[in-house]
Amino acid sequence: MSADPIVLSGLHKAYGETTAVDGVDLTVEPGELFCLLGPSGCGKTTTLRMMGGLTDPTGGHIELGGADVTDRPAAERDTAMVFQDWALFPRRSVLENVAFGPRMAGVDAATRRERARDLLATVDMTAHAEKRPAELSGGQKQRVALARALAVDPGVLLLDEPLSNLDKRLRQRMQLELKRIHERVATTMVHVTHDQDEAFTLADRIGIMRDGRLVQVGTPRTVYDDPATRFVEEFLGEVTVVEGSVTGDPAVVETPLGSLPLPDGMDAGAVDGPVAVSLRPEDADLVAATGRATEGLQPDGDGSRRTRGEVADVLYRGSTVRYYVDIGDATPFVEYSARADPGLDPGASAELRWTPSDLRYFDSEGDRLR
Repeated sequence: MSADPIVLSGLHKAYGETTAVDGVDLTVEPGELFCLLGPSGCGKTTTLRMMGGLTDPTGGHIELGGADVTDRPAAERDTAMVFQDWALFPRRSVLENVAFGPRMAGVDAATRRERARDLLATVDMTAHAEKRPAELSGGQKQRVALARALAVDPGVLLLDEPLSNLDKRLRQRMQLELKRIHERVATTMVHVTHDQDEAFTLADRIGIMRDGRLVQVGTPRTVYDDPATRFVEEFLGEVTVVEGSVTGDPAVVETPLGSLPLPDGMDAGAVDGPVAVSLRPEDADLVAATGRATEGLQPDGDGSRRTRGEVADVLYRGSTVRYYVDIGDATPFVEYSARADPGLDPGASAELRWTPSDLRYFDSEGDRLR
C-alpha cells in the first residue's frame, strides 16, 4: 500500500482572536505511525483536520508526498480519515462499506470487491462481510472503518481518536490490533489521542501538544525518559513535584524533601528563580524506618538518599498499591505491584529512598534544567 511523508511548516490556525494551532513544524516519515498526544483543546484534532483538508489553515504549509497541498480540498489529497464515531453506512453490508471508496473512484465492481475482501482479511473481518453495521460490536465496527479508509490506498491515514468510544478492555485490545494492522499495510498513519498509554502502545514516535504548540517529539521511550518540560513530565505520568530554590556553595536546591544536589554539570549561576524537582513513583522506594533513622535528608553508601516521614495514606488499586508519605510540607508517593507491597500502615514511620540521578529539575518557566 501507499506510504507518503507529510511535512508541516509553520502551520497555524486561528478562530478570530483564539489561536488553536500555533506554528507547528513536523515531519512524519513514510510508513511511520505517529501519534499526536495532548489534553483536550490543545490543537491536535485541528492539526489533523488541516492535514486532511477538512479545516483551512490561516498560515503555514502542508506537503504530502513532496507536493504542497495547503490549498487543495480534501478530495484532492491522498489521505483518508477515520473518525471517533466510525460513520459506517447502516444500510450497507460490511463488504459494501469497505468497497464504497473504490466505487466512488470509478474502480470496476470485480476489482473493488476483491480489494474489499483482501482488506477485510487484513483486519480479520472476513466472516462478517455480509453483516450490517448494527450486527457488529464496537471493536468490529472500528475494524471495518479502518478497512474502508484503507480501501482507497491513501498515502497517509489520519485517525481522530478512533478508539475513544470503546470501553477500556476493548480499547486496549484494539490498540494491539491497530498496531498489527499497521505492520501489515505499512501505510503512513497519524493518530490523535489524549490517552498516554495508547500513544505509548502504538507510536513509532509521539508529538506532544500543549496550547496549540508542539512541545516535544520523540520515540515513546525518549519522551518518557527525557522530558523536555515540566508539562511533559507531569502529563506523561503521575509524579511528585516539590518546589525549591538554589542556595549555598556548593549549590544545592532547598526543598521540603531536603537539600538536593544539582544535576551534574549544571551551572547554578544560570538558574533564575524557583526550581521544581520531580520524582517518579517507580524511582523511589519505601521501607519501615529503623532505629538508626534520623530526620532530614541522609546519604547512603550506594549513592542513594533517604529521608524519614510518616505514611499518610495507602490506596489499594487491585494490581498496585500506592503509598503517600508526609515529609515536611511535601507528600511524595510510591507505587508497588500488589505482590511487592511492603505492607505499611497509615501512621507508620518510614524511609523514602531514591537516587539523585533519577530526579528531574525544571526552571520557573517549566523548561528542563540540565
